[in-house]
Amino acid sequence: MDKFTQAYIPGCELAVDEVMIGFKGRFFLKQYLPGKPNKWGIKVRGIADSANGYLLKCDIYKGKKEIRQQDLLLGEQVVQQLTENFWGKWHHIFYFDNFFSSTNLMKILLEQETYSCGTTRANRKNWPTEFRKPTVLKLKTGESRKMQHEDVVVVVWQDKRVVLLLSTNSNPWTDGSVTRKTGKGNEEIEIACPQAIINYTKHTGGVDVSDQKREYYGVGRF
Repeated sequence: MDKFTQAYIPGCELAVDEVMIGFKGRFFLKQYLPGKPNKWGIKVRGIADSANGYLLKCDIYKGKKEIRQQDLLLGEQVVQQLTENFWGKWHHIFYFDNFFSSTNLMKILLEQETYSCGTTRANRKNWPTEFRKPTVLKLKTGESRKMQHEDVVVVVWQDKRVVLLLSTNSNPWTDGSVTRKTGKGNEEIEIACPQAIINYTKHTGGVDVSDQKREYYGVGRF
């Protein structure tokens, strides 16, 4: 891990995610994650450069042997441990999914001069009461609602399904657009999309790229 950070200076955008190292034998750390390409194996949390998938640091999930900090959620603790070497440089640690994100984590990272962005869940602590039931907002495709408390922006956006996101690195007034198929052959339309979600979609796959390259160039066992 020390050599990883010594050999390469990362860009601005970094991504945090978890991947599986495929393994079906007997091992007390073996996990089952049905949503991963390798459903059985060893779960690893990592941080990578979003531009090229370069893995900067990773940590193996240890199950019951994990040392927990009682004042933090597990996802908050994992992100802090993975990102602390990059604090104070105004990196954009975008790009973690709803397992990791919380308003508390956003504030902690911002205090350490680090921006962040991630999808979240409506039942998380400090999520706005007005957005607890996003379906009640009855948003049409491309519509969004936003709120801001101090430096944390909350975004609710309607795509094919509703998307919930927290951000400290985007202007809540800025929207872009994305292309979607209409279902009529190859016909496409553009719909409005908050800039925070565009940024998230663009940069969130750093760890997935790293995992993909690891599969291509696996180390053989002898």
